[in-house]
Amino acid sequence: MSVSQPSLTVQTVAAAKSRTWIEPLLGLAAGVLGGAIQSKILSAPMSHSILLGGIFGLAFSLLFARRATTPGAGLIWGLGGALLLWFVMPTGIDLLLLRSASSTAMLNDAQERFPQLVAYLVCLGMPVGVVLGVRGSLRTKKGQLQFRWGRAVVAGGLAGTIGGLAFSGWEFAGGYLPLLEGLPDFQSQARAVIMHFLVALLIGAIFGILFQRDVRGYGSSMGWGLGFGIFLWFFGPLTVFPIVGGQPLDWSAEQGTAVFGSLVGYIVYGFILGTIYAFLDQRCLAAACRITLVIISWTHRRNCVRPHRIINRWVVGHQEVDLRGGNTGHQCSQRLGEPDWIFAPQGADDISDVG
Repeated sequence: MSVSQPSLTVQTVAAAKSRTWIEPLLGLAAGVLGGAIQSKILSAPMSHSILLGGIFGLAFSLLFARRATTPGAGLIWGLGGALLLWFVMPTGIDLLLLRSASSTAMLNDAQERFPQLVAYLVCLGMPVGVVLGVRGSLRTKKGQLQFRWGRAVVAGGLAGTIGGLAFSGWEFAGGYLPLLEGLPDFQSQARAVIMHFLVALLIGAIFGILFQRDVRGYGSSMGWGLGFGIFLWFFGPLTVFPIVGGQPLDWSAEQGTAVFGSLVGYIVYGFILGTIYAFLDQRCLAAACRITLVIISWTHRRNCVRPHRIINRWVVGHQEVDLRGGNTGHQCSQRLGEPDWIFAPQGADDISDVG
């Protein structure tokens, strides 16, 4: 029995309306959970923290969910929203009310509220942004690059390891490894170096998983790397590493000052990671296209069909990819993974002989 056209339209509209409520519900749930965790860490009132987290998650999902198209983009947008929340509550309200405050008073207020800054970034911005980014990545979009786990982990891990080599001079000069700031001292320097490169490898792989579909070139990858590196300073030396080392969690301004030197290292590492990842990701993409081209050529030769013309480019997600490495920068209207060649049967000397 066929279904009438009006009923199909009603079902489509109903499905679209149901999908519009998924992002607000996910943002609300992530914000409430993050607010509860924040309340436990800061010893703040549970009701106040949950209410703040729920409002943040709901507002972020309504205003920025369309921007969170990938986990990486969602993370950066979530961190930006959390930072804006920290500026607004309550300093921004005082400025709107034209309450005068000296620079010294504002500095003291920022130092007193530094634990809230870390809590907003780690407990609200990160989970809400990543959850909505994962949700956004599940939507199928025409022309969007397909995510590849192997390319993300291999290219990201290798880029992270190479980025870790940048601190070799620091290690030989004074034995300082900024990526390990916050962890207990190691018994030997060899163990510290091994752990340093393991952390760099893990960070690089996570970067590839989060930002593979956001990288459009060297500039965008550098920007993602810088933002990711700054966030890692809050997430690593101030949060995860003390917990791993069995130390009490300390988000005070004094602890932030004590590990402030590693922030410079994380910024430098993020910049290097983004730059190297862009280079390796383009090379991996070109290599994958080249291998696919060889396989297709071999398959069509077995079927007595030969390519009439083969050039060194491949169309992936409406982007021309130069098989010698990198993107050509030209926009294409061909479908995902469509090779830019024309097959002709054997014996056809000209394209006009085909079909």
